[in-house]
Amino acid sequence: KSNAARLAIIHPGATDLRRRWPAENFGHIADHLIEQNFLVCLTGTASETKTVARVLEHSRRQSHILNFCGRLNLKGLTGLLSMADILVSNDTGPLHLARALQTRTIGIFWCGNSITGMSMTSNIHRSLISWVFQCPLCGLSFKEFEKERSAGCTHCTSFVSDISIDEVKASLQDIIDLGKKKNRASALENERVVR
Repeated sequence: KSNAARLAIIHPGATDLRRRWPAENFGHIADHLIEQNFLVCLTGTASETKTVARVLEHSRRQSHILNFCGRLNLKGLTGLLSMADILVSNDTGPLHLARALQTRTIGIFWCGNSITGMSMTSNIHRSLISWVFQCPLCGLSFKEFEKERSAGCTHCTSFVSDISIDEVKASLQDIIDLGKKKNRASALENERVVR
Protein backbone atom coordinates (compact mmCIF):
# COMPACT_ATOMS: atom_id res chain seq x y z
CA LYS A 1 0.00 0.00 0.00
CA SER A 2 1.16 3.52 -0.68
CA ASN A 3 1.49 5.91 2.25
CA ALA A 4 -1.66 7.83 1.21
CA ALA A 5 -3.69 4.62 0.88
CA ARG A 6 -3.34 3.57 4.52
CA LEU A 7 -6.71 2.88 6.11
CA ALA A 8 -7.57 3.62 9.74
CA ILE A 9 -10.88 2.71 11.34
CA ILE A 10 -12.31 4.29 14.46
CA HIS A 11 -15.08 2.52 16.36
CA PRO A 12 -16.26 4.90 19.12
CA GLY A 13 -19.22 2.92 20.45
CA ALA A 14 -19.75 0.17 23.01
CA THR A 15 -22.93 -1.28 24.48
CA ASP A 16 -21.97 -0.32 28.04
CA LEU A 17 -21.51 3.46 28.29
CA ARG A 18 -18.95 2.91 31.05
CA ARG A 19 -16.62 1.40 28.40
CA ARG A 20 -16.91 4.36 26.00
CA TRP A 21 -14.00 6.76 25.65
CA PRO A 22 -15.40 10.28 25.04
CA ALA A 23 -16.51 10.83 21.44
CA GLU A 24 -14.72 14.18 21.29
CA ASN A 25 -11.42 12.40 21.98
CA PHE A 26 -12.01 10.12 19.01
CA GLY A 27 -12.54 13.29 16.92
CA HIS A 28 -9.03 14.46 17.86
CA ILE A 29 -7.62 11.03 17.03
CA ALA A 30 -9.35 11.11 13.62
CA ASP A 31 -7.65 14.44 12.89
CA HIS A 32 -4.29 13.07 14.03
CA LEU A 33 -4.63 10.04 11.74
CA ILE A 34 -5.57 12.22 8.76
CA GLU A 35 -2.45 14.32 9.44
CA GLN A 36 -0.49 11.04 9.28
CA ASN A 37 -1.93 10.41 5.77
CA PHE A 38 -4.51 7.82 6.77
CA LEU A 39 -7.93 7.51 5.21
CA VAL A 40 -10.22 7.44 8.26
CA CYS A 41 -13.49 5.51 8.43
CA LEU A 42 -15.95 5.57 11.32
CA THR A 43 -17.96 2.45 12.12
CA GLY A 44 -20.84 1.76 14.47
CA THR A 45 -24.26 0.22 14.71
CA ALA A 46 -27.41 2.20 13.90
CA SER A 47 -27.92 2.76 17.65
CA GLU A 48 -24.49 4.47 17.82
CA THR A 49 -25.35 7.16 15.24
CA LYS A 50 -25.34 9.97 17.85
CA THR A 51 -21.95 8.87 19.18
CA VAL A 52 -20.44 8.83 15.68
CA ALA A 53 -22.03 12.23 14.95
CA ARG A 54 -20.29 13.64 18.05
CA VAL A 55 -16.95 12.30 16.77
CA LEU A 56 -17.52 14.16 13.51
CA GLU A 57 -18.58 17.35 15.35
CA HIS A 58 -15.27 17.37 17.23
CA SER A 59 -13.12 16.81 14.15
CA ARG A 60 -11.63 19.75 12.28
CA ARG A 61 -11.44 17.54 9.17
CA GLN A 62 -14.85 15.87 9.11
CA SER A 63 -15.08 16.27 5.32
CA HIS A 64 -12.12 13.88 5.06
CA ILE A 65 -13.78 11.13 7.15
CA LEU A 66 -15.94 8.34 5.73
CA ASN A 67 -18.94 7.49 7.91
CA PHE A 68 -20.04 3.84 7.72
CA CYS A 69 -22.14 3.95 10.89
CA GLY A 70 -25.22 1.75 10.49
CA ARG A 71 -24.27 0.86 6.91
CA LEU A 72 -22.32 -2.37 7.32
CA ASN A 73 -23.51 -5.83 8.21
CA LEU A 74 -21.10 -8.25 9.90
CA LYS A 75 -19.64 -9.41 6.58
CA GLY A 76 -19.07 -5.84 5.46
CA LEU A 77 -17.46 -4.88 8.76
CA THR A 78 -15.23 -7.96 8.62
CA GLY A 79 -14.13 -7.06 5.09
CA LEU A 80 -13.38 -3.46 6.07
CA LEU A 81 -11.43 -4.52 9.16
CA SER A 82 -9.43 -7.04 7.14
CA MET A 83 -8.29 -4.25 4.78
CA ALA A 84 -7.45 -1.78 7.55
CA ASP A 85 -3.97 -0.88 8.67
CA ILE A 86 -5.15 0.03 12.15
CA LEU A 87 -8.27 0.19 14.32
CA VAL A 88 -8.79 2.47 17.32
CA SER A 89 -11.70 1.25 19.42
CA ASN A 90 -13.32 0.84 22.78
CA ASP A 91 -13.49 -2.67 24.24
CA THR A 92 -16.28 -4.04 22.04
CA GLY A 93 -16.97 -6.62 19.32
CA PRO A 94 -15.22 -4.93 16.36
CA LEU A 95 -12.00 -4.63 18.40
CA HIS A 96 -11.96 -8.36 19.09
CA LEU A 97 -12.86 -9.14 15.48
CA ALA A 98 -9.99 -6.95 14.22
CA ARG A 99 -7.59 -8.70 16.58
CA ALA A 100 -8.73 -12.10 15.27
CA LEU A 101 -8.06 -10.80 11.74
CA GLN A 102 -4.54 -9.69 12.79
CA THR A 103 -5.29 -6.04 12.07
CA ARG A 104 -3.21 -3.69 14.21
CA THR A 105 -5.27 -2.25 17.05
CA ILE A 106 -5.38 0.29 19.83
CA GLY A 107 -7.95 -0.90 22.41
CA ILE A 108 -9.33 1.22 25.24
CA PHE A 109 -10.22 -0.90 28.28
CA TRP A 110 -11.68 -0.52 31.72
CA CYS A 111 -9.61 -2.58 34.18
CA GLY A 112 -12.56 -4.81 35.11
CA ASN A 113 -12.87 -5.98 31.50
CA SER A 114 -9.18 -6.05 30.62
CA ILE A 115 -8.66 -9.43 32.29
CA THR A 116 -10.95 -11.25 29.89
CA GLY A 117 -10.91 -8.95 26.87
CA MET A 118 -7.32 -7.85 26.36
CA SER A 119 -5.04 -9.32 23.72
CA MET A 120 -2.60 -11.95 24.98
CA THR A 121 0.22 -10.33 22.99
CA SER A 122 1.33 -6.78 22.33
CA ASN A 123 3.16 -7.44 19.07
CA ILE A 124 0.62 -5.60 16.89
CA HIS A 125 -1.94 -4.64 19.53
CA ARG A 126 -1.85 -2.00 22.22
CA SER A 127 -4.27 -2.04 25.15
CA LEU A 128 -4.72 1.11 27.21
CA ILE A 129 -6.27 0.48 30.62
CA SER A 130 -8.24 2.80 32.88
CA TRP A 131 -7.92 1.99 36.58
CA VAL A 132 -11.04 3.86 37.73
CA PHE A 133 -12.76 1.89 40.51
CA GLN A 134 -15.53 4.32 41.51
CA CYS A 135 -18.22 6.13 39.57
CA PRO A 136 -16.60 9.44 38.54
CA LEU A 137 -19.85 11.26 39.39
CA CYS A 138 -20.90 9.86 42.78
CA GLY A 139 -17.94 7.79 44.00
CA LEU A 140 -19.81 4.49 44.42
CA SER A 141 -17.43 1.54 44.14
CA PHE A 142 -17.91 -0.68 41.09
CA LYS A 143 -18.26 -3.63 43.52
CA GLU A 144 -21.53 -2.13 44.72
CA PHE A 145 -23.08 -1.48 41.31
CA GLU A 146 -25.07 -4.66 40.94
CA LYS A 147 -26.11 -4.82 44.61
CA GLU A 148 -27.22 -1.21 44.85
CA ARG A 149 -28.10 -0.30 41.28
CA SER A 150 -31.70 0.55 42.10
CA ALA A 151 -30.91 2.52 45.28
CA GLY A 152 -27.32 3.56 44.54
CA CYS A 153 -25.48 4.77 41.45
CA THR A 154 -27.60 5.11 38.33
CA HIS A 155 -25.07 7.15 36.37
CA CYS A 156 -24.21 6.14 32.83
CA THR A 157 -20.79 7.73 32.50
CA SER A 158 -17.43 6.77 31.08
CA PHE A 159 -15.02 4.83 33.28
CA VAL A 160 -12.24 5.18 30.69
CA SER A 161 -12.16 8.95 30.13
CA ASP A 162 -8.96 9.24 32.21
CA ILE A 163 -7.01 7.68 29.32
CA SER A 164 -5.53 10.72 27.61
CA ILE A 165 -5.49 11.65 23.94
CA ASP A 166 -1.69 11.80 24.18
CA GLU A 167 -1.55 8.19 25.43
CA VAL A 168 -3.58 7.05 22.43
CA LYS A 169 -1.42 9.11 20.06
CA ALA A 170 1.76 7.60 21.54
CA SER A 171 0.38 4.08 21.09
CA LEU A 172 -0.64 4.93 17.54
CA GLN A 173 2.85 6.20 16.77
CA ASP A 174 4.30 3.00 18.18
CA ILE A 175 2.07 0.90 15.91
CA ILE A 176 2.72 3.14 12.87
CA ASP A 177 6.49 2.90 13.43
CA LEU A 178 6.15 -0.87 13.77
CA GLY A 179 4.43 -0.97 10.38
CA LYS A 180 7.17 1.15 8.79
CA LYS A 181 9.88 -1.17 10.15
CA LYS A 182 8.02 -4.19 8.82
CA ASN A 183 7.64 -2.56 5.38
CA ARG A 184 11.37 -1.69 5.30
CA ALA A 185 12.27 -5.26 6.27
CA SER A 186 9.99 -6.63 3.52
CA ALA A 187 11.54 -4.28 0.96
CA LEU A 188 15.06 -5.40 1.94
CA GLU A 189 14.04 -9.04 1.74
CA ASN A 190 12.55 -8.47 -1.72
CA GLU A 191 15.80 -6.80 -2.82
CA ARG A 192 17.79 -9.84 -1.69
CA VAL A 193 15.48 -12.17 -3.59
CA VAL A 194 15.80 -10.10 -6.78
CA ARG A 195 19.61 -10.12 -6.55
